[in-house]
Amino acid sequence: MANIILRRANEYDYAGVYAVRTEAHSVHYTRANPSLSPYEYRNALFNNSYVTTYVALDDKKVVGVGTILKYKTNKKQGIGRVNVTVSRKYLKKGIGGAMLEILHKVSAKEGLRMLEAHIQQDNDAGKALVSKFNYTLCGEIEDALADANGVNNELIYIRKL
Repeated sequence: MANIILRRANEYDYAGVYAVRTEAHSVHYTRANPSLSPYEYRNALFNNSYVTTYVALDDKKVVGVGTILKYKTNKKQGIGRVNVTVSRKYLKKGIGGAMLEILHKVSAKEGLRMLEAHIQQDNDAGKALVSKFNYTLCGEIEDALADANGVNNELIYIRKL
């Protein structure tokens, strides 16, 4: 991670965020919705008080994205969901772990007590990452995700802060 910079995203990053999430969608389904235009995606990420976005940059190019979604309902107050996406070219360089560390610190500062991570069942790298950070598998949603390879289950992991 020698030249990689992690920082809070701004609206000028939205095209790079969109590109990284769309690329990841072709491999593993992520929370990004590629059916949204880049403009709609920008509004969903940056004009929303319930979402905090961070980026990993290599020479000003977005190569990783991390988001915190703070649930709005009273039932889930104090709970958030994290999502980390790293460009294929930059996998296995520690970016995902560094991003998750930042998301944990920011979540705690923002008053969250617990985080969820939803991971596609066949995403071994994602499962290994959250396990490294002491997330516990607590549930599964059957047939939750559809992609080019068919239907897949979504695993739900939780971690107390």
